[in-house]
Amino acid sequence: MANKKNFFLLFTSDFILRYGYQIGKMPLLPYFAITLGASEMLVGTILSISTITGMILKPLVGFLSDNLGRKIWLLVACVFFSIFPFLYVFISSPGELTIIRLFHGIATAIFGPVSLALVADLSHTHPSTRMGTFGMARSAAYLSAPVSAGLVLGYFSIEIAFYIIGIISIIGAIPILFLSSDYDKLESVQVNGKNYMRKFRAALMSSFKIGLFNKSVWQAGLLEFLIHLVVYSVKVFLPLQILISESGTFLKAGAYLTIQELFHFLIRPLGGKLGDTFGDEKVILSGLILMILSLLNLSINESYELIFMSAALFGLGQAFSLPSSLSLIITDENKSDFGVKMGMVGAIRNSGKIIGPIFSGFLLLFISYDMLFLILALVCTSYVTFQIFKRNGIYL
Repeated sequence: MANKKNFFLLFTSDFILRYGYQIGKMPLLPYFAITLGASEMLVGTILSISTITGMILKPLVGFLSDNLGRKIWLLVACVFFSIFPFLYVFISSPGELTIIRLFHGIATAIFGPVSLALVADLSHTHPSTRMGTFGMARSAAYLSAPVSAGLVLGYFSIEIAFYIIGIISIIGAIPILFLSSDYDKLESVQVNGKNYMRKFRAALMSSFKIGLFNKSVWQAGLLEFLIHLVVYSVKVFLPLQILISESGTFLKAGAYLTIQELFHFLIRPLGGKLGDTFGDEKVILSGLILMILSLLNLSINESYELIFMSAALFGLGQAFSLPSSLSLIITDENKSDFGVKMGMVGAIRNSGKIIGPIFSGFLLLFISYDMLFLILALVCTSYVTFQIFKRNGIYL
């Protein structure tokens, strides 16, 4: 019963916090950056810069949550979620926006690996299904936030929008207060206070070695790197392409992101269950093939109806691939150190979030949006082809 209660509270908080965070991100943030005078390449940098803090901090925070407890770090993340939205109203240049985004990333850098580690603690059986279910909170936030942002900006200014985000974040912190606490870990630290720093350094190095040289961590991490490189490139630049078109509106840009996340949200539990039933690798490759079809459609069509069809395919691909990628860690033989493992995967994932929009923004200095989506499709195709050859023992 306690496990169900903790899972429900964490699920609720994850949805509310990410809902507020995403209202301020897509498609509001690219437009805000453009109004401040940012170029397309700088827009990509601003959108991805917050993940740099995550790439650096996630393994460390994951380790700390393994040793000091999960709840305290979730509360620290809630503080960052609640404070930073109110600082956006003072921004007057792309440089200031970049700095705020860099520090705002601390919130997700802490909350992401610690929440996933807590879910792993509660998921001794059917890990893909449990990860798929928990991922619905994030998907629901991504689903509802873009349209909400479009509606908010239709009636209020950008400044008011960020005030609303701050209030939502404060509400999202409330469920974390009722999570079961890890007082046993904190008391153990106090009892061994004299030798704690020496033991802490030794344990830290040991845990990082576990993550750094663990096959399942790199298998899951590189897959998440690829998926998020592509996902964030599309999330940043397809709405921007819609907004700068003759008939583009915030509502149309938000609708694409909403349709994508709707299918991701609805199918994700099924994707996790399929991974548990038929094997994670098969389901992951199937999801990537759906994403490739979506990208190819984006590269050859410009009508909104077909673009929205691509959004549905893209969401299905994410729903199949992402739950099974994280379960590769949970089903590993060594079931300890979930925090540092999730942190390592999160750091690798974040590098994809960073490189994707920056690299895509750089390419857009020389190529069209259609060509960009074709290149992303070819990158995914190369990965799928390699994995199929590997599974069948074929080496070029």
